[in-house]
Amino acid sequence: MYRLTAGIVPIYKGLVLSCLKSSLNLTRQPYWGMPQGGMDHPGESPFEAAQRELLEETGMQEVDWLLETDWYTCLFPADIVVPGFIGQQYKWFVCACKSDKVVLSEEHLDYKWTTPEAILEDIRKSLVVFKYDMYLEVLQKAQKFL
Repeated sequence: MYRLTAGIVPIYKGLVLSCLKSSLNLTRQPYWGMPQGGMDHPGESPFEAAQRELLEETGMQEVDWLLETDWYTCLFPADIVVPGFIGQQYKWFVCACKSDKVVLSEEHLDYKWTTPEAILEDIRKSLVVFKYDMYLEVLQKAQKFL
């Protein structure tokens, strides 16, 4: 079974938001990545989950939604065990932010507005490297909005 997940690519003045997820996550180590979270509320659509996750993780709600992707599937590697799930299915949403102000949730340690290349490098060096190809494709789709 896959955990359904909404991911967000927040853009502000040509940069993309990346958040440092605390160690209270599936890898048990902090890692950088774009805001995302499970579609855990009954009846919640992917878009509603993206709106909720963006607000919960960053405090942002004043955005223009620009793009919705197809579904992406990531299988968990053997060293990441999430009971009941073999991986995640993602639906990504690109949005243009009206401000660079971020109010992080407790599940994050820091944030930065950065380039897609820097985000990909952070993913490549992290324990969530299994998400690299998905991040690459999603950021390529977002490129026209940067």
